[in-house]
Amino acid sequence: MHFFIITTMIFLFFSHATLTLSMAADSSVSIPEDNGFNSAIELPQSFDAVDASEFVHNTPSVDLNTTQERDLENSKNDGPDNDDSEDVGFTPTLSRRAVPPLLVCETSEGSPWVKDIRDVADWMMNPKLQGEWDCKQRNPVKSRCNRVQWSGTAEAALCGRHGLIVSCRILAMGIRAVVEHCTRDGRAGGRLIYDTIGASLIVYNTSKL
Repeated sequence: MHFFIITTMIFLFFSHATLTLSMAADSSVSIPEDNGFNSAIELPQSFDAVDASEFVHNTPSVDLNTTQERDLENSKNDGPDNDDSEDVGFTPTLSRRAVPPLLVCETSEGSPWVKDIRDVADWMMNPKLQGEWDCKQRNPVKSRCNRVQWSGTAEAALCGRHGLIVSCRILAMGIRAVVEHCTRDGRAGGRLIYDTIGASLIVYNTSKL
């Protein structure tokens, strides 16, 4: 009788161990890049009610094809935009209200963690840190993307014509929109296209440079 009970207990133990290992293996399945989560979202009109005059650049035409490149390794072209450089010769080119940007989710297993993305947005939104400052696209070559802020695994870059200036607060709102609409499994990534001014904001992983 005791032998039967012991045998049954051993069988149940190994069955539970096998089941546990199977569950662990299932939970580690990687998410491919083309998982169907990539999507374009037309943000509501209420998302960005800031007058377009807050956006400044020296020429009205921008080639948005350059926003796909993310060559930001040159330290001269990136970093927190925490300086007080002059914007001489830059005048507002738009007087009408900006249309809401188009949000394109690009979340994958390689995207930055949501916590880090929120830290980036909070830093840029907080007036005691950087929220009242302007973010400037300083990269005149290649990607025409300038890294404006980063934290942990997350970075944010402004892409567009060299010399483009955008309120850091506006970009912070865009970064928060990426978190709100593109989060999956604790990660998020994507870009916002500000068609009115010919610019875009990208949120990506620091290791993707």
